[in-house]
Amino acid sequence: MRAVLTFVGCSAGLALAAPAAQAQATDDPEPAVDAPIHAEDGTVLAETVRPDESAAGEQTCKAPDLFNPLLAFKDRRDYFVAPAGDFEDPNLPGWQLTGGAQVSQGGSVHAVIGDGQANSLSLPPGSSATSPEMCVDLNYPVFRFFAAQLIPDTDSELVVDVIYPALTRNNVREAKRFRLKAKDGWELSDDIKLEPQRLGKRAGWRRIAIRFRVESGKKSAAYRVDDVLIDPRRFN
Repeated sequence: MRAVLTFVGCSAGLALAAPAAQAQATDDPEPAVDAPIHAEDGTVLAETVRPDESAAGEQTCKAPDLFNPLLAFKDRRDYFVAPAGDFEDPNLPGWQLTGGAQVSQGGSVHAVIGDGQANSLSLPPGSSATSPEMCVDLNYPVFRFFAAQLIPDTDSELVVDVIYPALTRNNVREAKRFRLKAKDGWELSDDIKLEPQRLGKRAGWRRIAIRFRVESGKKSAAYRVDDVLIDPRRFN
């Protein structure tokens, strides 16, 4: 599926915010402004994936520290970084890598996390990278990230999946797939739905994971991913 892309913004500063409240959400999140990558909602795959565990159980979960990294993109919402989701640690603790996926030098030029852009996740054709499990609740509706594609005129797509480890089978939802143009450089994704309600509508913690993969095509491409940001809805 082809995506329509528009270049937006540059780096933003950081500001700490209070944790999100643990209450059941009933409304859809407000759409982000100037989101350049657009695709239809995905579907559940006939596939079962077991990510690395990052907690012994939901009882070990706690609300993360939040900040506002996307103010330059007219997105004032609070976020936290997915486990090792800034890709500055070359060992990528807890991540499962296949097909040559690895941490490579050179990250998003927007540098919304910290002061640097040293590293990013490199995904050659046929590769995948699966995050460790992370804690969310019903108030964690979406996530966003930065991506780039380095080869012109490709027909390969970057696919983003959300994994629900508590499900015993068919626990992978293909959330988005899109194609980036090499000339556009680093782009910020639109909102990608986490859909934590797939693990029940009860209030409280549950665990999910995120997978990035690049499908091979006749004109294969390598993608880069950086700064994976999870958005808890904040209640004042």
